[in-house]
Amino acid sequence: MKKNHLTLTSITFALLAGLCFLQPANAQIRNQVFAGTRPRSMGDAFVAVADDGNAIYWNPAGLARMERIQANFAYADLFGLGIENIYASFISRVYFIPPLTDYLAFGVDLNRIQFGDDELDFSQNQINFSLAFAPPQSLPLLRPLSAGANAKYFSMKGDLDGNSQLDAGGWGWDAGLLYDVGALPYVPNGFQVGLMVHNLGDGLWVTNKLTEASSKVFQENIRWGLSYRPFDDWPGGKSIPLSDPVIALDFDDRVHLGLEFWLAKTLALRAGWQKDWHTREKASFSFGVGFKQAVKDFPEVRIDYALTDSPVLPNTNKQFGGSLLVRDDPRLLRIEEAYVNDIFASLYQYYGGATGDLGRAKIRNIYHDTLIAEVKFIAPPYTKRDPTPQIIKVPPPRKTELAEEKGIAEVPLRAVFDGSILHCAAQERLNARIEVSYALPRRERFRTVRNVDYVLHGAGCLTWDDPAKAVAFITIGEKNVTRFAGRVAPQDSLQKARKGFVTENIVAAMRLFEALRARGFAYVPDRTTRQALIAGRKLEIDAIDYPAEFLKADGTGGDCDDFAVLFSSLLQSIGIETALLILPDHVFLMFDTGIPMRQFKSLPVDTSLFIPNRGTLWMPVETTALKSTFVEAWKEGGGKYRRAAARNSVQIVEVTPNQRVYPPAEVSARDFPDLSAPPLARPVAENFRALAAMTSAHLKKFEDSLRVNPDDHARRNTYAAILGQNGDRRQARQQLNIILKKNPSYAPALNNLGNLEFVEGRFERAESLYTAAAKHTTLNPAGTYLNLAFLYEMMYDENNKTSMEFWKKKSITALTAAGRLVNNNSELALFLLGLPVALTPGKGKGPETPKAAPDSAGAKPDSVKIEIKEKPPSLGERFVNFIKDSMQILLVGEPLKVTVLDRAGAKRRGEVDEERTWLLWWNV
Repeated sequence: MKKNHLTLTSITFALLAGLCFLQPANAQIRNQVFAGTRPRSMGDAFVAVADDGNAIYWNPAGLARMERIQANFAYADLFGLGIENIYASFISRVYFIPPLTDYLAFGVDLNRIQFGDDELDFSQNQINFSLAFAPPQSLPLLRPLSAGANAKYFSMKGDLDGNSQLDAGGWGWDAGLLYDVGALPYVPNGFQVGLMVHNLGDGLWVTNKLTEASSKVFQENIRWGLSYRPFDDWPGGKSIPLSDPVIALDFDDRVHLGLEFWLAKTLALRAGWQKDWHTREKASFSFGVGFKQAVKDFPEVRIDYALTDSPVLPNTNKQFGGSLLVRDDPRLLRIEEAYVNDIFASLYQYYGGATGDLGRAKIRNIYHDTLIAEVKFIAPPYTKRDPTPQIIKVPPPRKTELAEEKGIAEVPLRAVFDGSILHCAAQERLNARIEVSYALPRRERFRTVRNVDYVLHGAGCLTWDDPAKAVAFITIGEKNVTRFAGRVAPQDSLQKARKGFVTENIVAAMRLFEALRARGFAYVPDRTTRQALIAGRKLEIDAIDYPAEFLKADGTGGDCDDFAVLFSSLLQSIGIETALLILPDHVFLMFDTGIPMRQFKSLPVDTSLFIPNRGTLWMPVETTALKSTFVEAWKEGGGKYRRAAARNSVQIVEVTPNQRVYPPAEVSARDFPDLSAPPLARPVAENFRALAAMTSAHLKKFEDSLRVNPDDHARRNTYAAILGQNGDRRQARQQLNIILKKNPSYAPALNNLGNLEFVEGRFERAESLYTAAAKHTTLNPAGTYLNLAFLYEMMYDENNKTSMEFWKKKSITALTAAGRLVNNNSELALFLLGLPVALTPGKGKGPETPKAAPDSAGAKPDSVKIEIKEKPPSLGERFVNFIKDSMQILLVGEPLKVTVLDRAGAKRRGEVDEERTWLLWWNV
């Protein structure tokens, strides 16, 4: 019996020694025993998988992909012969050196083979010291790459009957690469390629300490592999609890095929197959199962079992393994999810603003307290390498009676791009990174990084998911636009041409429109050919030309948005507020005429052609109608707006407030010296003739109506107010006298006749009529008291101090009476004064409905933002301070100090002052 045992012992010793010293010339690794329960169950196909602690042995490059601290253990009884294989490993990122955490991971493992009985004792040990490296992520092609290397010490010992027969050891090297091919364009996600070189160089040599002889125990082995992970969770939903499948293929001197998938994310099933290339030896098969579960403070505990079939030796039935996940990403803050929308170069200033939104990142806090985090979005070469971070608070996780809440903050990503982004290609696919850093008290900062890809669209592109984005193309300060607008609409020409309701703003718009007509521009519909991804939605991309580039090319064709943006830029550059009118398939604009809303009913033209907005009347213009005159374009724009408003399908996007959200790009166009103003006298005269014809037609409707119903005092009073405000004061006076002859106490006519007297310099007569109107009115007389206050400002003798103080006090008294009647109703106060209301930026709003004078009850003063221009076009400059004082009385009700109004240039008694026509309150 002892003889047979000795024979078995001798055979086993020879087998183990032969594994090390008796290798065939054409074999690479047949004498090297690979370790790990999970890889063995997958047919030794693991080079391109390498995603757990076994990666040290199979491909250390995989360590750089893992955010964890993990320990692995495996045991096998090889071939059922009592040859024990013990494998243990430990892996971690370099968390203790935060600046290196994103680049380095390390690990150490031990692979031991041993056999022993009373006569024979043999052991083989290999210790790997592993370091893995992920390159800096600024280069997109290198981002999917990781590399790793092992420095290993290999030793062997053998004793027979207590006598040492072998004691050898030596150092060697391994190196591996892993590349995420799925990160490349046009390649499906989930593909990885791996390369592993064991015993790099001239193989692994050991020196026997007993004989001092050196021998090569392992040759260099090159092994490469491919893995594919088709999905994380079953695409069909939760009906099939299949997840995380892996298909792996390795090649060395054998071909290896492996498969793994998880059921309910708890039970793993594995299978493998391998076959020698060079012999007719049968293929071998392997099978395995795994089970994982969170246990107390450990995120994951895994247990594995494998069965491998050998074509020559007995099967290895006893293979067990496991792993302990000590911590899954020890950083206390983690980027759980992140996405970046397509980025548009023309909106680069928006992305760095307070409302900028490049995309979103979900940041999770696993600490027991709130953490203050700094979030940076870095996208070289168009952002700074160290931009100013966003500071956010990430709440801790907490448990309630109903559920356990994760501590997650969703952060809108922002970035400050520089102007060089405007010179990018038409479309680029680039890489950026999201950095989140935090610090604990008295500790250094920790950082976590997530790399993201994004698509950058060149200058001139946008999507219409938010129509307000278009205001970023309205370049108000661009020198060529400003120069051209100033040449076409100089201030002196506007003041001379102003007449009746035709304000300086209307004259400027008329001249600019006619100048564009003269340059031969033509409307050409745009064609969209590309799409962008915004918050998960695919949107069509539109193109808009910057105004300066578009303006320089005479006769150039453009789309509706090109002309709307150009015309808006020209108007805004000379101080005229504009708004884009957005229809589902069209864009045009409107501009602020400067006509107060209170004059809506007393305009001498069809009022449906105006749009009430923020206390003034705005004029819509079809900016593509360049074959027609300005007046015809106005009519066309009014008709389109009216039809769209009836369908509730129009959005108003004001330029100035929305440019606080979407600032215009700082376009540096070269000088265009040929942007001169064309001759405009003839087209301007043609437009004024058209306006006169519109006025005549509108007034004829009143005349025809009054012939049918001559006792309609309200309509006759409105007719008189229109005449009086538009220069025909004689006819206006006749109409008002007809009313007062039949009804001497008709307050609207008394107020309006007082206005005529005030305009023509008959101050005492005006005072008498205003006083009578306030006495007899059945409505709120606040407007009449406001007229009295203005009148008293003009009545005092500035050379007589007593007179000045007397009339000033009367003015204050009239204002105070108006203020009491307004009763803190800011809407009514603004209406009476003809002042606009500031609009907060947004995604556009619907049209306002024309209103009568507001009631005396209403909103408190702080519910409306007041915006008073230093020189309102419809008010004389000399009335600016008085209007500001009036706002205090009307809105606040506080007494005013007696101050002297600067009346330089004001007309005195007996002198006609047309400007007062538009300053005064007309009761219609």
